[in-house]
Amino acid sequence: MTNQSFDDGEWLAQERARKAVHDGDMPSGDEGADLAYRRIARVLREPPSINLPRGFAADVARVASSSLPPRADPELRIAGTLAGILVVCCVVAGFRYAAALGSLLASPLGAWGLSALSCAAAAQGFQLLTKRMARGFEASLR
Repeated sequence: MTNQSFDDGEWLAQERARKAVHDGDMPSGDEGADLAYRRIARVLREPPSINLPRGFAADVARVASSSLPPRADPELRIAGTLAGILVVCCVVAGFRYAAALGSLLASPLGAWGLSALSCAAAAQGFQLLTKRMARGFEASLR
């Protein structure tokens, strides 16, 4: 639905002009908007003067589809890159602060934090997996 206002008078003038051209009833006289609408309706009823070869649309579609690069979801690539960077940073931080991390995980707050982080990572991984599976399903339909 558009937000444009709909003018009944204009629509009726366009329909009168279309019907007049269709019926071949071309009244004489200059009726302003009706004359302009009749001209438009007459031009639209005539086929274009360009002689396109047979199968032109199919040829254009084939050329266009063969020249398209494979679809790559940039959002998916960015998310994968960031997830990889996060994993590397966590491993490096884990090795660097192994002793402090062990005492933190022993506390109840650390255990809950690790649980929350695991849930967030699982949710993100599931989302990436479903996107990848959907993209693979779309590719199999082609």
